Amino acid sequence: MKTYTLLCFLIVTISQLSAQIVRTDELEQYATNNFGKEWLIAAEKIAQEHPLDVNNAFTFIEVIEAPNMDANKIYDELQMWFTSTFTDTKSVVVSSERDRGLIVAKGYIEQAASYTGAFTAINIDITPTFKIQIKNEKIRVTYSVPYYIEFQDESKSIMSAIAGSENDPNNQQTKQNVVLDSTYPYAEISGMNKKARKKAYARALVMSNAYANVILDKLTKVVREGFDGTANEDW
Repeated sequence: MKTYTLLCFLIVTISQLSAQIVRTDELEQYATNNFGKEWLIAAEKIAQEHPLDVNNAFTFIEVIEAPNMDANKIYDELQMWFTSTFTDTKSVVVSSERDRGLIVAKGYIEQAASYTGAFTAINIDITPTFKIQIKNEKIRVTYSVPYYIEFQDESKSIMSAIAGSENDPNNQQTKQNVVLDSTYPYAEISGMNKKARKKAYARALVMSNAYANVILDKLTKVVREGFDGTANEDW
């Protein structure tokens, strides 16, 4: 392969891989385009459309049509996309089985939402899962968010800022998994920082929904055009 041709190939490949990355600003743009900036109203609408499942997870199923593509071809394209996109320790392909037409992947949305209270600040991360079932001419995507991950940091609280103790080694940082049936809009919020927590949970749900739909759009494009846009080309 000539140097010029190889360079062009690498540029195109890098561009394609960069396009696969799902960024927070992309999710925010999707959410804003579809729901506006009223996070509370958007979260309430999403919760009405998608009640929690029997495991209290945010789960829904979508079927993507893939006309004239057999299961092996679909598997090849989606496997390439997932292994090129879910590539770090947090976003990973959990399993892939051609014989069963199955791909399972775990995504990650870092700092999907946050709030700052008097005594602690909280960041909310999300770990959605995708179960991809493949057969001739269609795929079924099961998307699920089983819980939110909350990181609590006393050093970022309002009181720490006032006291100037942000770097105090005695400040505690903790992590916990929070089930969605204890969060807004699936549950009423009470206690300290009620308003801020309500907004944060609303944003977390909207971002969870946006992540699902952005990935679904990308999978639909992969099925129609192939990982590199050459799915239907003869050669």
